[in-house]
Amino acid sequence: MRDPILERVDLTGADLDKANLPDAKLQYANLTVAQLSGAKT
Repeated sequence: MRDPILERVDLTGADLDKANLPDAKLQYANLTVAQLSGAKT
C-alpha cells in the first residue's frame, strides 16, 4: 500500500513542476523557513 501522506506530497510537487513555477517553490520554501525561525509574515 502506498503512503497517502507521501502521495499528497508527490502530487503537490508534480503540480508545481507541471506549472513550471520555480519561483512558487522558492516562495513556499522561504515561507516555511520563516515560520520555522519564528518570523512574522
